[in-house]
Amino acid sequence: MKIHAGQPWYRQFWPWLLIGLPATAVIACIITIVIAIRHTDPVVSGDWYKDGMAINQLQERDTAARDLGLQAFIKPDGEQGLIVTLTATTPLPERVQMTLHHPTRDDADITRIVLLEDGVARTGPLPIADINHWYVNIESLPDEIPSWRIRGRWRTGSDARIVP
Repeated sequence: MKIHAGQPWYRQFWPWLLIGLPATAVIACIITIVIAIRHTDPVVSGDWYKDGMAINQLQERDTAARDLGLQAFIKPDGEQGLIVTLTATTPLPERVQMTLHHPTRDDADITRIVLLEDGVARTGPLPIADINHWYVNIESLPDEIPSWRIRGRWRTGSDARIVP
């Protein structure tokens, strides 16, 4: 390639190539910073110490569920949501709280208080169209004693068995 001595620098190819490569990296860095600021990570808790201290209390609830012999069976019910069947070695409460936790988005979590009729509850329609993997918590209501909780995983469209 021949450099023309009579042309100004801004009409040459090589200066623009040498300016363009670092400029592209700077623009990509700015875009990355904007994305990082606008889409913060909701999984990280700001109060991690308090959350860590609460783990022991939650483990006590899991142990209580195991002692009560609790098990849950989840079955999809078409457009009607889920059918949840609870079994236990002791009498079951009339109502339980069921929470479907999205693995990464807190704003997609679903919590329902469901009425048990002979150990069977129907959740009603749920907004789970585009999400296929959930963490499930079924637990006693906050004011009930004994306090218990069972946890497990459920994939949309399939049956699941949840044991403590």
